[in-house]
Amino acid sequence: MKDINKITQKAKASWWEDGITEFVAGIGITLIGVWGMLGYTINNPWVQASLIVLIVLSAFAIRSIIYWAKSKWIWPYTGYAIADRRKGWHIFLSYVLIFLLIGTAFLIPATTTLVGGFMGGIILASIGVYSGLKRFYLLAILSILIGFLMYLQGVSQELGIYTLLITLGLVEFLIGLSLFMKFRKEVARGNKGGNL
Repeated sequence: MKDINKITQKAKASWWEDGITEFVAGIGITLIGVWGMLGYTINNPWVQASLIVLIVLSAFAIRSIIYWAKSKWIWPYTGYAIADRRKGWHIFLSYVLIFLLIGTAFLIPATTTLVGGFMGGIILASIGVYSGLKRFYLLAILSILIGFLMYLQGVSQELGIYTLLITLGLVEFLIGLSLFMKFRKEVARGNKGGNL
């Protein structure tokens, strides 16, 4: 039974090994944060309203983009692994929580940033539990720390939430990029200098 659990855990972790998921999700989260920050900075209600559309589109598009990227750059070298699409609920849930978080930023006091850091931490820790990868626990701690620091500094809830999203998005993007570059090198070595 232990061997089966190890194989199952390894299969789950392999979904994240090439960096594509974090790369794409990082871009999506960063884009939401930057767009929200832009609307906040220029105080344009149309830009702020369009943020809702961006979040909804991201929630539906992100998984399709991940599958497309893997089919183009990963599976030709590793073989196609059928992933259970029902497991994508955590990606959709993450974007729903981002949507709710930004919405509450306009309704409740500055504790939104503190709560946002904890919500981000819970999402990332749950991915860590699912995948068995320790880096998600570190990202969860980072999310909680950023939220707490923003709260202590008295940063406005909107500015704090957008800063949190941009920071976490960029960190995820960089992790994904480094993992993808590592994957490219391993494939090149395996193909005796071949390219992706």
